[in-house]
Amino acid sequence: MLAERTRAECVRWELGADQHVFEGRHFGYAHRPSGAVCHRRIEARWSERWWQVTDDILGNGVESLSWRLHLAPTQVHRVTASPTRQELLLPGQLRPCLEATGCLPLPACIEVTFLI
Repeated sequence: MLAERTRAECVRWELGADQHVFEGRHFGYAHRPSGAVCHRRIEARWSERWWQVTDDILGNGVESLSWRLHLAPTQVHRVTASPTRQELLLPGQLRPCLEATGCLPLPACIEVTFLI
């Protein structure tokens, strides 16, 4: 058995008429030298057909980070790129845009993977 060390918790849950907000965090990497704590906020505004996911990784020191977003098979295009910003565009009527920003260079790659 693996020890449960994430200590995941919901820190905010609000269901409004037009807006829902969830915030949670976990301590799954707190045992590492950086002491990293992961915090996620998901906000949806239904009348605007809009949602946003914000991840914050808080800690000390240096840590390697991989952030993965798994999508249904589709074409993904890199729209803009700078050393600290990556923006991806997905096809469709709403044309959602995914953006990652940080204070350090953000290398990005788009890969096709298959789960069996």
